[in-house]
Amino acid sequence: MQGKLIALEGIDGSGTTTQTRALADALAKRGHRVRPTCEPTETSTGKAIREMLHAPAESVSPESMALLFAADRAQHVHEVIRPAVENGEVVICDRYIASSWVYQGMRVPPTWVLSLARGCPWPDITFVLSVSPEHGMDRLMQRGRPLDVFERLDVQRYAATRYDEYVLTCFPGTKVVDGTGTPEQVTARLLSACVDAGL
Repeated sequence: MQGKLIALEGIDGSGTTTQTRALADALAKRGHRVRPTCEPTETSTGKAIREMLHAPAESVSPESMALLFAADRAQHVHEVIRPAVENGEVVICDRYIASSWVYQGMRVPPTWVLSLARGCPWPDITFVLSVSPEHGMDRLMQRGRPLDVFERLDVQRYAATRYDEYVLTCFPGTKVVDGTGTPEQVTARLLSACVDAGL
């Protein structure tokens, strides 16, 4: 049985990481074999990206950052995503191609960013968790961790408009889900949307 690839997307603080874990648990309880994962990955490339995200923005060229994300994704697809989907698992990825289109596409042409993902499987469903930039920033501040170069209100406001553009561009399988309320409420909305999609 062929599996599925689900991507969870949204501005920083929208809850993609929390909901990746929660949705994986909810689908597993329904009898699915589920593989939660994330980008950047925990590989050496992914760790290098995370370090660069905390470096001064001007110290890393936007082209280099986009290429690093693309390299990390290519290996992720090769090692994790494609084998799991072919093995009949539901892969839930905390950020995927849409995040590159939104964030790396702020500083380089989005069409070029998409071209770097050529050969990577397109998600069967991309859920965009919708929260206001202000709400997202409140959540980020509550984590008590250092913020990266993208985790600023002005950047998040722009990222929100980019996600709106992504949705309006009608990339296949994209669905907007209200990301406000309790984590349990958001998970219930995601699970309902998965059921509607045949999972």
